[in-house]
Formats: sequence, structure tokens, C-alpha cells
Amino acid sequence: MKKTTTFGLEVSKLAKILNACSEDQSNGTDIPEDQKKAELLQDRLSETLMSGSLKNSHLRKELNHLCSMAGIAHSEPIRNILTNSNSDIELIEKIKRHGKRLSQTTSSEIEHETANVIYYAAIASALVVHEKKITQFYENMEKAFSVFIETGWISNDLKELFEKAIVYCHKKDDK
Repeated sequence: MKKTTTFGLEVSKLAKILNACSEDQSNGTDIPEDQKKAELLQDRLSETLMSGSLKNSHLRKELNHLCSMAGIAHSEPIRNILTNSNSDIELIEKIKRHGKRLSQTTSSEIEHETANVIYYAAIASALVVHEKKITQFYENMEKAFSVFIETGWISNDLKELFEKAIVYCHKKDDK
């Protein structure tokens, strides 16, 4: 006996169903792009070494080791590591690399932009918390940080981090 996957529906009825499913259902339920970015960024910053995009990452083992050395819990979210004065500089560098890798391997513009925020937040954290440069491209950092401060979908705690990094850049420029 031959099995059918159309459950006896005629071709014309199948075409109508497929057409209805593929039509733009813009009845006010579309999520604004900035909200999608904000939600994805919050998800990424809430990730721990045991969850999310780090779960199967090659960086996970290194991050686990560095967290242990720095006395930071493996369940600590990325956001807290970036703003914690006890975070080891190597740990922040690994998060920067993680952000860069995410940025290079994403499948959408939204994922790319949120990964870039993580990348630059790690650079800002290194400057603010440790007074260290962890990038070769220091010249344009102040401009990049300024752009993030003006971006509506970035959380206030990250905006404060970027503001502090700009202050740091000004201090270094004045010397």
C-alpha cells in the first residue's frame, strides 16, 4: 500500500495552504528589529560557560580554567564577567575572541551586530577594568564606543561601560 503525504488533499487546496502560509502575515505582530537585537544581546550576555553559544565552543575549556583561576563561578553570565573588577584579563580576551568568532560565523545581520557589541564590550572592559589594550586597532575605539552609546537597543549597563572606556581613551590621549 502506497502512503500519501498530502492526506488526500487536491493539488489546488495544497497550493492555497502553502500560499497562505508563505504570505506576509504583517498584522501588527512583527517584532521591531531593534527589539530583536536587544533581546538577542541580552540572551548572549546572560550566557554562561554551561549554556548558549559557549556550550559547544572550543573556548569553553579555556574559559572554565580561567574562571577557576580567577575565582569566578562557571555559572557567571558574560555580562558580569565583563563588568567584574576581579575578572582576569585573559578571560576578557577570550570573550573578545568569542564575540569575534560569533560575528564572523553568524547567519543574520542581527546576530552580527549583537556579536560586535560583545566584542567591543570586552575591549572596553579591558580598558576600564584593567587599563589594558587587547586590540591592535585602538585608533577608532572611541568612535566605535560612541556609536554604541547612541544605539537604542543596547542596555544601560553596557552604555556606561562604553562611556567609561571613552573617558579612558581621553585620559590616554591627554598624556
